[in-house]
Amino acid sequence: MDADPEVSQEVSEALFRYAGELVDNLMDRIRGVEGNIARLQRLIAQLRASMSESNNGEVSPAPISRQFRIAEEELATRQLLLQQAARQLELVRIEANRQVRYMAIGVRPVAPDEPTYPRAFGNTLLAFLIFAGIYLMISQTASVLREQITS
Repeated sequence: MDADPEVSQEVSEALFRYAGELVDNLMDRIRGVEGNIARLQRLIAQLRASMSESNNGEVSPAPISRQFRIAEEELATRQLLLQQAARQLELVRIEANRQVRYMAIGVRPVAPDEPTYPRAFGNTLLAFLIFAGIYLMISQTASVLREQITS
């Protein structure tokens, strides 16, 4: 059952040749695909350049679409701000209506026959009496403390 060494060597050499041919074929395919990739990348670059550059005074669509998208986003932002402002305005209006109930005057005020203010003399006299009372309390407290300290 031992295989002949010459046959096994021939088989291994055939396998190596076959593997080499497969590698060569695959390398050719890889080079072809790389060439296709490079060609497609050049084509993409050309198309991008033609989209962003203006030809014969024509306006390119790329900057216009970019500006259009920016304007759309700004419009959406402004609409959101407008909705928030309208909502806040409605809340303020509701709160103002609530406060009007408390500020409404049920009965019109009647002016007195003789003015009640200013009471300059009465207020001055009251202030004098209050300060005089405070002075008397402090002076009595001080005299009592002096007597207790000296005795």
